[in-house]
Amino acid sequence: MKKVLLLVMITLLIFWGCGCMRNESGSNELTNNSKSAENYLSNKYNEEFVFVSYGDDVWSSKSKSSIYSNKNGQSFTVKENSGYFTDNYCSVLFDTTASEHVNGLFDDNVKVFINTQSAFLSDTTQFDTASNYLKECAVINVAIYTTQIEHYEEIAKQLLAIMNDCTVSAVVYCVEVEDFATITEYKSTAKVLTSGSFWIENNEISSKSWEE
Repeated sequence: MKKVLLLVMITLLIFWGCGCMRNESGSNELTNNSKSAENYLSNKYNEEFVFVSYGDDVWSSKSKSSIYSNKNGQSFTVKENSGYFTDNYCSVLFDTTASEHVNGLFDDNVKVFINTQSAFLSDTTQFDTASNYLKECAVINVAIYTTQIEHYEEIAKQLLAIMNDCTVSAVVYCVEVEDFATITEYKSTAKVLTSGSFWIENNEISSKSWEE
C-alpha cells in the first residue's frame, strides 16, 4: 500500500511540474508575441498603443490575436501567424469618416454606417485617405437604416453611385421614426420592421434579397 501511495505521489508531482513548465512556456510566448506586436504597430503607424487583452481565438486557429487601443481608447485587433502580423486599425482611422461622407449624400431619413473591421492589412499597406483605403478592402460591410419602408432598389442604386469601385455587402433595415432617431452606430437594437440585403461588385448590384 505504501509503495502504491508513493507511486501516486510521484506521478502527481511529475504532472504538476509539467503543467507549470507548460504554463510558464505559454506565458513567455504570449509576452514575446505582445512585444513583437507592439513593435509592429509602432513601426507601421508611428503611434503609441496600449495592450488591452489577448483575443478569444478558437483552439484550432492558426493565428493569435491581441486587442490594442490608441490614445483615444479606440480598440482594434492585431493578428500574428508564424511571425507575420496584420491589423485592422484602418477601421478605426477611416470607418467614421467614410460613414459621415456617405451619409451626407443621402436624405435625412437614411443613416449609413460603414464597417471594415474584417479587413486585416500588413505593414506594407497604409493609406492617406478613406477613399483609397475602401478601394483596397476585400469586402466592406454597410448597415443602412431608414424610415422608408422597402425602398431597397432606390437605396441600393444610390449606394452604388457612391461606392461603385468597392465590393460591398449591405443590409437595409426599415425602422420606426422614433427608433430611427436613436440609431448612432453600425449595430443597433432598434426594432426592424423589414430588411433587405444586396451586394455591390464590379460596378453592379447583385444578390438582391427582393424582387423589383
